[in-house]
Amino acid sequence: MYMPDDFLEALEKKSEEEKRYHKSQYHYDKGNDIYWCPERKKLSLYTEVLRDGEKPLGIYRGEECGSCLVGVKCTKGTVRTVILKPQYQIFLRVLFLSW
Repeated sequence: MYMPDDFLEALEKKSEEEKRYHKSQYHYDKGNDIYWCPERKKLSLYTEVLRDGEKPLGIYRGEECGSCLVGVKCTKGTVRTVILKPQYQIFLRVLFLSW
């Protein structure tokens, strides 16, 4: 699996506030197929994008972004979306196991 080396460099350049709401801080709950944001709000599966010969990409959307007090810090839109890329989840597991 190839993961661009600039991923970590780009993350290091962000402010602490930006890092708090980076997609790496959203935790995937495989058993319930949902994401949890840093504010403990739920993001549910919105749709899947099918790709030729590859696993589908899951797109998750926040359910409570409109009532969240920090919504403007974590998203530029009205709700936060997170894309579940299978290789990204593997990368994060390897990265955090190596720390």
